Amino acid sequence: EEFPDLRLRSVMELARRCHFREPHATHVTRLALSIFHQTRRLHGLHKNDAELLEYAALLHDIGFHVAAQRHHRHTQYLIQSHEMAGFSRDEVNVIALVARYHRKAEPSKSHDAFMALSKTDRKKVRQLAAILRVADGLDRTDARLVRSVRCVVTDKVIEMRLDADGDPELELWAARRKGDLLEELTGRKLRLTV
Repeated sequence: EEFPDLRLRSVMELARRCHFREPHATHVTRLALSIFHQTRRLHGLHKNDAELLEYAALLHDIGFHVAAQRHHRHTQYLIQSHEMAGFSRDEVNVIALVARYHRKAEPSKSHDAFMALSKTDRKKVRQLAAILRVADGLDRTDARLVRSVRCVVTDKVIEMRLDADGDPELELWAARRKGDLLEELTGRKLRLTV
């Protein structure tokens, strides 16, 4: 009853079964969706793809339930192994891979699961993972210091203006470090200001 939408209920069931850190996951989700909508003219994804980003963001750290080391890989496995009611197999694979690529390696031709996707879904995974990586970096300390982000896009720069509580120095460092894929895909430098 808490989640009347079958798809969201399925995602939250898995998240809670894996004892996810709900405050962090929901905050990263909010930031990721904000970035998605503000940069839509750059990535060109459909507004329905925001839903896949939302679910990947909610689930991105569930691999900690298995182990902290390589938790991004455990996350992919847990999502692909769960009976995700209301989702097609392709959607489950996109969600799993976006969550998997929230840290460490970027999508690569050497990754069999990534290459098994259609060309359209590979593009989608790259774009959504790029956004999730930055959003996750913006809550590096799990303290929800970055309250909101406003994106200003020019020909050469994506400026993310952050509204923050306290000193988000670690968040800035993490988001810059994880912003390389977003820079590569958009052909623009990422600039973060508080």
